[in-house]
Amino acid sequence: FANYCMMQCSGTVKGESFNMGSRYTNLSFIGEGAYGKVASVTDSNTGIKYAVKKTCPFEHQTYSQRTYREIKILLHFRHENIIEIKNLICNPTLDQLKEVYIFQTLMETDLHRLLKGQKLGKDHI
Repeated sequence: FANYCMMQCSGTVKGESFNMGSRYTNLSFIGEGAYGKVASVTDSNTGIKYAVKKTCPFEHQTYSQRTYREIKILLHFRHENIIEIKNLICNPTLDQLKEVYIFQTLMETDLHRLLKGQKLGKDHI
């Protein structure tokens, strides 16, 4: 399932390099959170757009645990209302394993913006 890649950098977002190889192009900043930056990319093989989260989970044990938990849960669930992981990229050797890239379907918005932008009605519950 996972792709392992040690290719050249695909681009830089907000001063941070995304090392995903040449397959992913059109890198564009979407947002950031406590555990990483999120960008949109286009798969040059298929033309499909993805949201990719770059995390550096090995900077702290808590980050490692949360990243592992997120990946494990999202790989487990298969439901139309839960976004799934489409791809994972990380370095194959432990001494160089510093970053993990989580690819998911690119959505028009995120849950936080959706909830802030409208009131929830009975149809949403």
